[in-house]
Amino acid sequence: MKQKLFRMISIFGALCSLGVGQPVYAQNIISFPVLSDIHVMDGNDDFQQKSRTSFQRALQDIDNMNPKADALIINGDLGDGLPHDYAALDTLLKGSPHPTKTFFTIGNHEFYSAFYAPDATWNPDGFPNGETEQASIQRFLQFAGRNKVYGDTWINDFHFLFLGSEQFEQSDRSNDNDAYLSKEQLKWLKEKLQEKAVPGRPIFVFLHQPLPNTVAGTSLPYYRGVIQHQELKDILSSHPEVILFSGHTHWKLGLPHSIVRNGFTMVNSSSEFEPYDTNDQPIPSDSSEGLLINVLTDKVEIKGRDFVNKKWISETSIARLDQNKRNVSVRIKGKPVSFSDAAPYVDTSKNRTMIPLSELSNPLQLNVKWDAQNQTAKFTKSGKEVVLKIGEKQATINGEKVDLDLPVSTEMDRIYVPLYFICQAFEIKDKWDAANNEVVIS
Repeated sequence: MKQKLFRMISIFGALCSLGVGQPVYAQNIISFPVLSDIHVMDGNDDFQQKSRTSFQRALQDIDNMNPKADALIINGDLGDGLPHDYAALDTLLKGSPHPTKTFFTIGNHEFYSAFYAPDATWNPDGFPNGETEQASIQRFLQFAGRNKVYGDTWINDFHFLFLGSEQFEQSDRSNDNDAYLSKEQLKWLKEKLQEKAVPGRPIFVFLHQPLPNTVAGTSLPYYRGVIQHQELKDILSSHPEVILFSGHTHWKLGLPHSIVRNGFTMVNSSSEFEPYDTNDQPIPSDSSEGLLINVLTDKVEIKGRDFVNKKWISETSIARLDQNKRNVSVRIKGKPVSFSDAAPYVDTSKNRTMIPLSELSNPLQLNVKWDAQNQTAKFTKSGKEVVLKIGEKQATINGEKVDLDLPVSTEMDRIYVPLYFICQAFEIKDKWDAANNEVVIS
């Protein structure tokens, strides 16, 4: 059977054919919403009651949009880890429409029972208030119906993997709110990613805390997110099909870096309860956000949803995930090039390396200007001028037209240009190191 190709189209905005209340599941292989940071709490104060009302509203809106969703993912920070919080969440789930298959990950707030006194009053000065990490974990596992904080499942031949922290501040106060992933968990992940893996078929991974310097809200100077972040990134980078969903930062959808592609795809799912602005503060008005994911035969749609106003969130970015793309590294004058938020790739249909425009000027010492109105990129150096236009397979060198075998393209709101042509045009020596899957520029 011919292997299906998948591309990921992340759509933070309205699809014109869809309106409030219209089903979105007609041609889907699978559909699932992703919520993070629901923070459901028991109690009668305004904040606690608002947390429950907000979650109910989100579930109802999801059911209105897609009553046939295959699963619901709640990606951490379910409440504050107290028994009464879990009981309140259980009551809400039993009384609200939602997919039968519901999966949870553990967030940092699942350990917050350590900040409460035995009478359930807030008492951070008494930390850990007699609470152990294992007690917090066991409470979560009992609620989630699992025996470990990490696990996996298959839905219609798609692999879902759930990761989670195994420690909190009782083990080490410097752990802070970051995820601690044991060697055993990382080994398990590495093995599971290879299980029944098919090139081009998405693998969905969920972890409450995002990797540092990736999606929106993770570039703050104090942010670490995952203690073993480099080990985790190395493992996931070997699988370009991975789509990693995270919450934790609360940063609202529609911001730059809501989705980042660097070896694999990372998605910020905002916060169902109290999304934050770019000042890392709760948005003053009532707000609630999440994601709805539709897997079709040739793409994955990731759509941001405003549950208060019942509308799609207005930003669209596109990335491709298919067999014509392969990760690649770049080395210039003996030094590897570090790419901040967009990585190069090899388009194997033409065996050409495509490199993000934003990452090109410094390593090659080029002057780069982007003309948004005309969708053109202009490169100058030593009296030579090269102009490329998005989507066109022609460029100009000092005004003379030349043909390209690959056009300038856009991926994840980033502009990609063929590296071979830039090197050729400016007489920069480059070669391909097949052994290391690397472009070497001298």
